[in-house]
Parts: sequence; structure tokens; C-alpha cells
Amino acid sequence: TTGTLTATYDNPSNNFCTWNPLDNYLQGATFAYGNTQFTTTTTAESWNTGTFGVSKGKWYWEVQGDMFGIAGLVTDGNTGAYYLGNKVDTWGYYVDGKLWTNGSGTAWGDTHNTTDIMGVALDLDNNFLYLAKTNVWQNSGVPTSGATGTGAITVGTPSSGFYYPANGDYGGSAVLCTGNFGNGYFGTTAVTSAEADGDGIGAFEYAPPTGYYALCTKNIKAYGG
Repeated sequence: TTGTLTATYDNPSNNFCTWNPLDNYLQGATFAYGNTQFTTTTTAESWNTGTFGVSKGKWYWEVQGDMFGIAGLVTDGNTGAYYLGNKVDTWGYYVDGKLWTNGSGTAWGDTHNTTDIMGVALDLDNNFLYLAKTNVWQNSGVPTSGATGTGAITVGTPSSGFYYPANGDYGGSAVLCTGNFGNGYFGTTAVTSAEADGDGIGAFEYAPPTGYYALCTKNIKAYGG
């Protein structure tokens, strides 16, 4: 055996979300490490999506990237030269601290960089999105606040029926984006704390908020759709 081996929690009874190489026609990104990492091209502003979409339940995942390092959410794949947050039902939290959606950006959170691990908590029982930088929920967000939605981004009902994790670039620059959906690695770098969700599933750098679950087939069967 040659190369660098990394462990995986995927098994015949449970598979974790990855970035989706089939939703890549416009983007032309290249994928690595079991599709947990992708690199965009310089030809167009674009985003790539995760393999699993959800319409209910509460979900947690982590992302890390270079340059723009966008933590985001979308309801469909990219069909044009659009940056994350350029269209309705897309959200992107950029390195300058701005939150973009529907073509409008507002000062919202802290700036972040390539070493920061960004947390995403998606509450589709109440249609709220929360974003964290190194385990600090931005805009004083409280993911466990339920229907109150303290510090949350209101996402509404997805127009396509499902929401998908997303990451991408801005301005047509080549950007590397890595996701940890529960397998415990950013590329070949293992998380240090290996925090699981409330059912003991997954390995994250930071503990998922109470009631939020790793985006995997076993949890989707139990809590989502």
C-alpha cells in the first residue's frame, strides 16, 4: 500500500455526506480525499454542494478553506457564474465577515482565515441557520434557542425542497475547500478533539450543539428527510 491512509467512519450501514462531484458541470472543480475536499477553477465564480440534502431536522458540519473560505448553504446546484450568496436561497459567510444572500452583503460576523474551522448548524425544524468561527457562534447566535432563533439567519422553506451544504469561491479565484461531515479529517489532518453528536456519531473538532446531528444516512433516516 502506498500513499497517505486516513480512517473513515463510513460503513455499509452508515455513510457520511461529502462534496458532490456529480454537481460540478459549471464549476469544473477537482476533488480529493474521498470527495471531502475540492479546488475550484479560475474560470467562473461558483459553488459546489454536498451529496445529501435535507428538508427537516437539525444538522451540523464543519468547513475550512483558503482565501475566501466560505461557509454556506444552498437549495440547489450552481447553474451559472454565481458566487455563494448571489442568488435567492443561497448564503455565504465570507472571510471579511460579511454575510451574503440574494445578491446583498452585510457586515455580520468576525473576519476569518485559512486556519479557522467554521461550524454550520442548520435548524430545519424552525428554518434557521447558525454559523460559527472556531466554536464562537456569530451574531450572538444560540443554536439551541429553538423557535426564538436568537442570532439566527432565517432561511425559510427551500424552493427546491432540500437544503445542501455549500462552499465555493468569489471572483473566479481558485479556492480550496474542505469539509468535515463527521469523518474526522480536514484533508489529511485529523481533528484533535473528535467530538460526536448526541447519538455518538461522527468526529468533529467542536461538539455539535445539543439536538444537532451529523449529516449521514443513519441520522437522516432517524431525524430528517
